[in-house]
Amino acid sequence: MYQDPPETSNNTSTITIPNLSASGGGVDGFSRSPAYDAIINEVPSAVVILGGLALMLAFGILILIAAIVPYPQTITAPGKLNSQTLPTSALARRGGELSQVLVEDGIVVEAGAQLAVVANHVDLDEFRLVADWMNIAKREWFEAEKLTPTPSRPIRLGPLQKAFADVVLTQQEFRLAQRNEPGKAQLSAILAEIEVLSARIEHLNATIEHERISVSRARERVRDVSEDLKKGWTTLRHLDEVENTLFTRERALSESESARKLALAESVRLLGSSQRLKAVHADRITRHSMSYTSALNSLEAEIADWQYEHVITSPSSGVVRYTSDWDKGQHIETGHTFAVIEPSAPRPIVTALFFSDRISKVKVGSPVYISLRSYDALEVGKVHGNVEAISAITDAGKRRLTIYLPNGLRTNTGRNLRFSQGGPVTVEVVTEPNSVLTTVFRTLVAAFRV
Repeated sequence: MYQDPPETSNNTSTITIPNLSASGGGVDGFSRSPAYDAIINEVPSAVVILGGLALMLAFGILILIAAIVPYPQTITAPGKLNSQTLPTSALARRGGELSQVLVEDGIVVEAGAQLAVVANHVDLDEFRLVADWMNIAKREWFEAEKLTPTPSRPIRLGPLQKAFADVVLTQQEFRLAQRNEPGKAQLSAILAEIEVLSARIEHLNATIEHERISVSRARERVRDVSEDLKKGWTTLRHLDEVENTLFTRERALSESESARKLALAESVRLLGSSQRLKAVHADRITRHSMSYTSALNSLEAEIADWQYEHVITSPSSGVVRYTSDWDKGQHIETGHTFAVIEPSAPRPIVTALFFSDRISKVKVGSPVYISLRSYDALEVGKVHGNVEAISAITDAGKRRLTIYLPNGLRTNTGRNLRFSQGGPVTVEVVTEPNSVLTTVFRTLVAAFRV
């Protein structure tokens, strides 16, 4: 055992060195005090045990929550908001001065609604009167063979006047034929009827010549509209309407030629005996019925032609957006877009470009979170979507994702956002549905590797 060194003359402090070879306890050669032994050997109280268990339980709950709560891996790219229902254009088929602007900018219209009229020789009110009458007349004629009285006042229709006059004439002839009941000894009446038939044949000859010219014009119109469709200036609906007009024209021509043949045959039959008067009467009714039907169809075709050239109509249902501040008296060029018809209830989709190597784990149906840049995502939330299609062809090393929005532009906070065609968005595509625990573990592993 070392002894304390004697005091020196300079009174330096003393240091006690423990006995390193001593036995009987101690840690690393140092002796333990009784107080230390008392603390070590004391049994923990119930409060301490419960506190430790509470801490362990809380730590276990945190680990469980971290394992359950999702924290997905995502890739982000800019995108655009689009609509599967594209806007359409209302075109002016004939240039000229606008005589009437019928709707205001921003209103909702149905397909076929009249938007404006280009100046011409037909008053729109007269046109609508005759068009409404024709629709009623055709319905009553084809459903019940009922003749609808023509408007009582004179109608001024300009280039449509002849077609309307033909309808009035054939209607009167039909009424006369209904009143002429067959009788006895009516040879004189038959001869008089032959004279009427001769005049009728001359009228049919003029009508057939007119219908041939109309068919030629309708065919040219079909060719023009087909060219417009290829250039994207019109819609398939317009082409169908023009083709239907051509069909009506051709059918009217065929019916007129048939009526002429019937008239010629009738003139021959009228030279027969009076015993066939009943059959003649029935044939007369049929003939005038066909003439009246042909006149109605011709008038309908003329109205459709006039409306196609002079009335600007909406090709689809939606909201009218003028391309200019249109007003009565302004000039519009042929083929110019009068208004764009935006879908009133568009089905929004989102498109975005991603590098091919980044979307290797993305599949159709993968969840997507979208933020509209015109809104604060922290305030309004995000829109949920799913990958609908992935382009197979790369574009400069990128592939296009088309994203379907099942709830439209309704965010996860319940806000309905306003649609804006081509509006910028931020797209987050979920590549792996990881949990918080998995994400933290992978982050730590990556940090230790570095």
